[in-house]
Amino acid sequence: RRARIGRDDLCRFVFEPADVILAVGQDGLVANVAKYVSGQPVIGINPDPKANRGVLARHAYTWRDPELEPALRGLLGAVRGTAS
Repeated sequence: RRARIGRDDLCRFVFEPADVILAVGQDGLVANVAKYVSGQPVIGINPDPKANRGVLARHAYTWRDPELEPALRGLLGAVRGTAS
């Protein structure tokens, strides 16, 4: 499933056990998202790495990130029970 959730809706959203969460924003958003999950992986995406260093949101906002792509494949494979 795929959903786009605003910060104000996090407290009402029900995360499924198999969800992989991409938090696009600064470190505070990643920490806020982490409060509402129960063991699901949260990947922080930094939308502006030049302006924000990012400790929790380390990945730049690009789908061709050489570090992010294999990590996503691995996480999705682990959640689905398949190796990648």
